[in-house]
Amino acid sequence: MVIAMDIPSSQPEKIRSALSDSADTYKIENIHIHNWNSGLFQFLEFSAPLSFIIERCSISSNSFTFYQVLPGKIQKSEFELSGFPNYDHRPLHRHNCFELMFLFSGTMRHRIENRTFTYHPGQCCIINRNIKHVEDFSGDFQAVFLQLMPDFAAQICSNDVYYEDGACKLRDSAIYQFIRKNQSQQENYEKTYLDILPVVPEDKAISLAAPMFQQLLDEIMQQKPGYFFMAESLLARFFAVLEDASLFSLSEIHVDASSHEYLLTKLALLMESKHGRITRTELEKHMNYSSDYLNRIVKKYTAMNLTEYGQTFYLEDARRMLLKTDKTISEIIHELGFSNRGHFYRIFTEKYGATPQEYRQANGQ
Repeated sequence: MVIAMDIPSSQPEKIRSALSDSADTYKIENIHIHNWNSGLFQFLEFSAPLSFIIERCSISSNSFTFYQVLPGKIQKSEFELSGFPNYDHRPLHRHNCFELMFLFSGTMRHRIENRTFTYHPGQCCIINRNIKHVEDFSGDFQAVFLQLMPDFAAQICSNDVYYEDGACKLRDSAIYQFIRKNQSQQENYEKTYLDILPVVPEDKAISLAAPMFQQLLDEIMQQKPGYFFMAESLLARFFAVLEDASLFSLSEIHVDASSHEYLLTKLALLMESKHGRITRTELEKHMNYSSDYLNRIVKKYTAMNLTEYGQTFYLEDARRMLLKTDKTISEIIHELGFSNRGHFYRIFTEKYGATPQEYRQANGQ
């Protein structure tokens, strides 16, 4: 099985070193991770037309191993789960590409937008670029992720032809329709993904997928003449397997995704970067919308006004610094931009039922 293959080790410090990185953007090989320090949302920007990632998560051994397969090499990274912030409830992210996920073993909790699903061996999904999602490190699992840049995915669709009655025709399968429909949707807000479940025993589903991934790995690693075309062909064949109704059940899922939700995500990231301390004038400048309009959106989704919403960010920052740093309360108040110490104490006490000092002492600091 592809997950059990002998993968050469390389630089296991890559991800661990990123944990202390204070930059807003972090790069691992061909992946730029934007909003790296955000607890809300990250954007993963891939540069290679086709990437191949294998993940192994083991709660029992407190370890996570990440293999990234690129032309001619495999990059290995690993870390202890307990040293990774919020490892069991990481921030959502989206990509600049399509992503195909196939689970080989264990169970994986996959958060897709505002819902959480548990995936079992043999299950698969293909998401578009607008879907926010993340796999939680909350159980033992082994999974493969393929990142397909839009142009590469379109090539697969346009090169897969057949002849009928003397005419050359493009195949028009469900996955190809999904790719074509989502090809130019980066600028709008439609969020869709394909959910694919095996209708055969999981060991048969895995035995169908494993050879394809192994061949794909070999082609990318060896880079023999024509390997890129071979990768296209292998994926076209695998898509056909996933669309075989006797093997898998395929459904297209539409996620509610209005422009309001997009604006709320953008607003939340801005609030987080400013510790919730931002004026309405500054919001209008950064968001290009009136503060009254933004206030209505926030009320619709959170039942809070802008001031109350901003307060949740700086209070959470204060709580985190009290528990995770040895900064004095005066230093925390100054860092969060408060000039009125009494006001800060009042709203913190209202939120957490204790003064900052009492909260720190009660929670082991």
